[in-house]
Amino acid sequence: MNFTQLQSENLSLEVLDKTHSKKIHENNVGNVREHFISFKNISEVDEWIIENIKKIQSGEKIETVIKNHFGEFLGMIAIDNLKKNTSEIRLWIKPQMQSKGVGKESLNLIKSWFKNEYPEKALKYVADVNNIPSNSLAKAAGFKFANEIINQTGGKSNEYIL
Repeated sequence: MNFTQLQSENLSLEVLDKTHSKKIHENNVGNVREHFISFKNISEVDEWIIENIKKIQSGEKIETVIKNHFGEFLGMIAIDNLKKNTSEIRLWIKPQMQSKGVGKESLNLIKSWFKNEYPEKALKYVADVNNIPSNSLAKAAGFKFANEIINQTGGKSNEYIL
């Protein structure tokens, strides 16, 4: 896997590294904490980054930060389970940039990369049933509803497949 950066007309996806720690921590608020991951402090972010860099280097996943062309941090998008037949996409957009097309453009960008690199694999997208914008995004990006599942916290999520 040779991935350092992807670019579209308005965005770039850059592979996660330690320089992103502060921005991840600053933007870990609201529905990002609720639906993605919750960090108590910057040390937890640093530990999470180190753990994910190891997984990136092993080819297990791709974890990127989303930036606009001015270098502003907008969120994150990742694909997990690259070594399995079905990989899973995850993303979060900082609250003030939600519903502005960032998620859809990021999703389409990384989805195209994935289909080019792994044409034989399936890609799934899982969204909490109560996260209406995330469910709408999956459908808008061409994912098809597969089923409702019980997620890691015991709640319900919708699973979509591309």
